[in-house]
Amino acid sequence: MSEIADTIAAVATAPGQGGIGIVRLSGPSALEIAQTLFQTKKSFRSAPETDAAPSAVLFQHRRLHFGYIIDPHRRQVIDEVLVAFMQAPNSYTREDVIEIQSHAGSAVLQTILGLVIDAGARLADAGEFTRRAFLNGRIDLTQAEAVADLISAKTEAALNMATRLLTGGMRHRIQEIQQQLEQAAGHLEAMIEFPEEMTDEAEALTPFRRTAGNALAGIHNLLKTYRESHIYRDGIQISVVGRPNVGKSSLLNALLEKERAIVTTLPGTTRDLVIDTFQVDGIPIQITDTAGMRASTDVIEQIGIQKTEESIASAHLVLLVVDAHEGYQPGDRDIYQQLAGKQVLLVTNKSDLNPGTMHPPEWVTADTPQVIVSAKHRHNIEALKRQVVALITQGDIGPPTDSIVPNLRQKNALEQAAAAVVDALQSSRNGESEEFIVFHLQSALNGLGTITGEAPPTDLLDLIFDRFCIGK
Repeated sequence: MSEIADTIAAVATAPGQGGIGIVRLSGPSALEIAQTLFQTKKSFRSAPETDAAPSAVLFQHRRLHFGYIIDPHRRQVIDEVLVAFMQAPNSYTREDVIEIQSHAGSAVLQTILGLVIDAGARLADAGEFTRRAFLNGRIDLTQAEAVADLISAKTEAALNMATRLLTGGMRHRIQEIQQQLEQAAGHLEAMIEFPEEMTDEAEALTPFRRTAGNALAGIHNLLKTYRESHIYRDGIQISVVGRPNVGKSSLLNALLEKERAIVTTLPGTTRDLVIDTFQVDGIPIQITDTAGMRASTDVIEQIGIQKTEESIASAHLVLLVVDAHEGYQPGDRDIYQQLAGKQVLLVTNKSDLNPGTMHPPEWVTADTPQVIVSAKHRHNIEALKRQVVALITQGDIGPPTDSIVPNLRQKNALEQAAAAVVDALQSSRNGESEEFIVFHLQSALNGLGTITGEAPPTDLLDLIFDRFCIGK
């Protein structure tokens, strides 16, 4: 990560054509760079090309300024823009921030970005604007992670969770638990400092145990919300596999309710992974259509099959598609055996060509669930969707009743903190010294501190902010 004293710049809007695109700058030179490149229409038109550059625009905090971005070397207009200035510390990063709002063509945005970098900025790293907001104390680590969740949210439930975290909901919960643990430690420290006032040690430990128990209950409540609701944010990954021409792409299109993949009668049409997302009852499901699995000498098809194997490895659930018209084939058995150790749902497709019931052969284990569908006619597709969710959730997950839901990193830290509080309570029951019990409480506090980002290690920050896009 580069020095925070640098001025950074990036395109802050998604690539592609659109009405508005934004180039964002943050750092000590942001205002000076904007003054170098921006002119009002009046000042530009009134200055002959041979004259010296007009006086720099006096940008006002939180005001939009209308004019041109000018190439200072060629005195050429690049685009008609609006420029916003947010003066430190009242900005997203708590640094001087400039946002140049231009038309959203790729050429114009990249030209403006190039001029900004030529004027003294450098290209921002992934997530560096939000990283600076965290390092400068504007947000804590839970809020920084919520920014990434907000951008990637695919359902209303995921959006609500991200919004609650962004507004500090997790930080407030963690602070409440930390205060309880600090109060519990205070009871113990009082026993250490004033032993002469302790007439009954068991009675003296009662306030500590009550307060530490309340803190532990708070941690367990957060862990409970993770178990019950994290899937509404994190989603399900499923991979569709099978022999060539069994209808995998047709099944993908049926689940997505749109023509996402090419469908032909020719086997081996899908050479690369086709990935998209749909949702069931607010749960985002990422589905991957894969290349047909078979022995092949075609180099491109071999690469596709390798990608299929990688998709299988990362999937929560694998849909093994078989052809009801052809019946079970040796190739189906070979693929099924390759899926050992994965959760598999057997999808018998093309039921319109064979309306009878297909019973799985002996090489399919009795506990492998099966759904019979016709992707072409969209028959039983809703039942397939419900089965996918039921297999992953096992009926233990429901819509979020509390939108403060930890992510996986936070959940792991909460588990470590809970274990430390349990150790502290057990040590008190074992009659161990107050100093030793306080040590366990401090371990719990340290674990909770990693959630909000109190003195986090650099590698943790790199892991979190590498998730972000450039420009956020």
